[in-house]
Amino acid sequence: MQLTVTTWNLKGHDGPDTDAVVDHVRAVGADLVALQEVQRSQAREVARGLGAASLRWGFKHWPVTVPAEGLAVIGVTRPARVRTRALTFRFRYWSWRRRVYQVAAVGVDVAAGTGGVSAGSNGFSAGSGEAGGGPGPALVLANAHLSPHGEEERREREASTIVRALAAFPTPTVVVGDLNDDPGSRVIARFREAGYRDAWAEAHPGTDGFTNWHGWERGTTKPPNRRIDYVLVGPGPDIVRVDVPRYGTDGFARFPTISDHLPITATLDLG
Repeated sequence: MQLTVTTWNLKGHDGPDTDAVVDHVRAVGADLVALQEVQRSQAREVARGLGAASLRWGFKHWPVTVPAEGLAVIGVTRPARVRTRALTFRFRYWSWRRRVYQVAAVGVDVAAGTGGVSAGSNGFSAGSGEAGGGPGPALVLANAHLSPHGEEERREREASTIVRALAAFPTPTVVVGDLNDDPGSRVIARFREAGYRDAWAEAHPGTDGFTNWHGWERGTTKPPNRRIDYVLVGPGPDIVRVDVPRYGTDGFARFPTISDHLPITATLDLG
């Protein structure tokens, strides 16, 4: 079975074009979408535009002047059960420094195209293997947005928390999202030490794969210059394909009008 995952930081407070997001997700054929810096209404618009099987938005912080932002996991072709957990500054609900992550269990036994968006009961336990009402998940995914700027030690602690949480699951695991650090950092090394493979590096060795503009301005014509968004794949799944929109190709110009991040999409073979 193959599963295609897209992760994208949408910079929600700047009002991304959700129709354009839907168009891209459809074009890449994503089964599962993980979003960061997204407002609840934006996540709903994307999920409804996709006719998604499930949506779970998780609160991160509320800056008061604009709607609250958070993370979202959208099960496009099959539902995912999702929990949101605090990472850093648990009770600072109004601070942008507050960090959370989501753990999503994705089943394989539910037919695609159910067309309903639901945020119903999403509880599950690490040992239960239950997701989407089926006999067991094919994959458990962590959707993360780690602390920014010069806070590498904090990011390392956050990474360790995620690694420990996923270690409780017997099923294959994947970490996706905006990890706010470069491929050679101690943060990415922490995941690598736990057995996670950098999907882009494995599929495209020796290439940059930049996903972010440092000093972004909406509609910029400059090429992206950082790689801080990842799909990290634990033991088990084979990495079939990994794609990031390429600077200079047809259609690329719309991406810097949506967000300061590019989406990264990976197709995994779960066996």
